[in-house]
Parts: sequence; structure tokens; C-alpha cells
Amino acid sequence: MKTWESIVPADDISFNSDLLKDQRKTREKLIDMAIKELEDEKTSLLDAKKSRNLKLTEYKISEILRKRGVQSFIDTKLESNNLSGKTGSSISSLNLTYEINIEAIKKSNTCRWYLDAGNKHYRDPRI
Repeated sequence: MKTWESIVPADDISFNSDLLKDQRKTREKLIDMAIKELEDEKTSLLDAKKSRNLKLTEYKISEILRKRGVQSFIDTKLESNNLSGKTGSSISSLNLTYEINIEAIKKSNTCRWYLDAGNKHYRDPRI
């Protein structure tokens, strides 16, 4: 079985700082976009006119995070929340809280080495 070292000579491996900076900026933008969507969902849950289903809401939130590719950077939690309707009726809703996973972001910010092949950059599979 071939190893990574036998396939790629050490001289062909280089670090591309521009690519790393671009990845960081893109990740920050995606996290910000996901947080805005989560805030909108939280507001919607707090202003609920009808009772909300836990499983459907969990799915909707996971789709927000998956769509942006930030599910490992934001931890969410849903808790039951009873609201009063206009007529005094009880509405079963949810309270959304989230936390940014700083350790996951730090881990993803670590330096990665790339195989430089013209204008294409391949990620080191050992990472």
C-alpha cells in the first residue's frame, strides 16, 4: 500500500496562506449568516401563534446549520416554553439557545499543508 510520502515528494508540499485566509473569512461569514437565521427562528418561536413541534423545529435548525456548513461550530439547545395566546390559551413553543464552539473554530484555524499542482490545491489527507 502506498503512503502519502511515497506518492508526493516533500518538495511539492507547500503552505498557501492566501487560501487559509480566504477559508477563515468564508467560515466567519457563514457563521454570521447562520446566527442571523437562528435569531430569526428564535424570534419566530417566541412570537408563536400556534404550538410548535420539537422534532420539526430541531430538523429546521439542523438544516440551517447544515446549509451553511457550520454544524460543528454552533451548538444549539431547544427548551420547552409555554406562551399565552391572545385569548388566554396556552401555546406550547420552544426557546432556542445557541453557543459558538470556540474550540472547534480554533481547531479548524490550524495550518494545513497543500500539494501545489499548478493553480489547484489539494488538502493533505492526513489532516
